[in-house]
Amino acid sequence: MANRSARMMSVFGKMKEGVTLEEAARDLDLVAETVRQANPSSYPDSLGYAVETALLSNALTRNARPTFLLLLARASFVFLIACANVANINLSRLVKRQRELALRAAIGASRRRLVHQLLTDSTLLAMLGGILGLVLAWGLLDLIVAFAARFTPLAQ
Repeated sequence: MANRSARMMSVFGKMKEGVTLEEAARDLDLVAETVRQANPSSYPDSLGYAVETALLSNALTRNARPTFLLLLARASFVFLIACANVANINLSRLVKRQRELALRAAIGASRRRLVHQLLTDSTLLAMLGGILGLVLAWGLLDLIVAFAARFTPLAQ
């Protein structure tokens, strides 16, 4: 407490209900100014003594944010490629089934019935893919949490 030469100190606190971050920052700035005025030799204006106020969630994830944004961009790109591949597969399946669809139309199937069948096939494929994605995400959740913990040690 008596050593005022220590400059880097992190303090975590909990705000009252209804208090905004700006209000808390103003209060902390007032406290810091009071301390600076009470000890002008320890906190000269040339040192730039200041208080930074931030949400704990932002402070803990500040170092990990660029890595996770890059990871999100890469995952989005892979997802886009996967969607293009599935669309390509659906188109090739449709071309392959062209004879079947023509035969069904010749027998008397309406256009509405053919579209209904194709939508049912696509919906079933999408649901199976979604279920597989959820199972993979659930299985890999612990790995993702362990990866995030490397960048945010205080969050454990």
